[in-house]
Amino acid sequence: MKFFIMRHGNSDMESQDDATRSLTISGIKESRKIAHWLINHRIHIEQILVSPYKRSLHTLLTMKDILNIKKYNVLDNLVPNGDHTLFYQYLKKMATYEVKSVLLISHLPFICNLFKVVCPKEKLITFATASVACIEYYIIKNECQFLWYKSPSVIKCT
Repeated sequence: MKFFIMRHGNSDMESQDDATRSLTISGIKESRKIAHWLINHRIHIEQILVSPYKRSLHTLLTMKDILNIKKYNVLDNLVPNGDHTLFYQYLKKMATYEVKSVLLISHLPFICNLFKVVCPKEKLITFATASVACIEYYIIKNECQFLWYKSPSVIKCT
């Protein structure tokens, strides 16, 4: 199973409540740019798991039509300080049900902590806003391999 770890797009820092921060115009553009890159590279997303925080949901909504997403699941654990080890077990369980690809949209430090657990030998990624890391999980070996990382800042517009 391939899973894609994505940080939400750039968000408005003026909101006092972390859960209700929206994306900025820049965050919307970043999210769309990544969605177009995924489509142009023929990356198929079978399932989407997203944080309940507004900026993550907003990221998903800006990508939804580009990626032709019909359904997604909002998971309460995908918050900044969610339990990343529990979520990794959830991902492994999804693999046993033959899910081929999953995109998760969440926050720092959750995604960095998850990355450290699934790819302990890899150099830690900083996860710029709207960036995506691709990881392959091998169910038989019960191990992961980091494949690539893409940030909107390095994608050339076409």
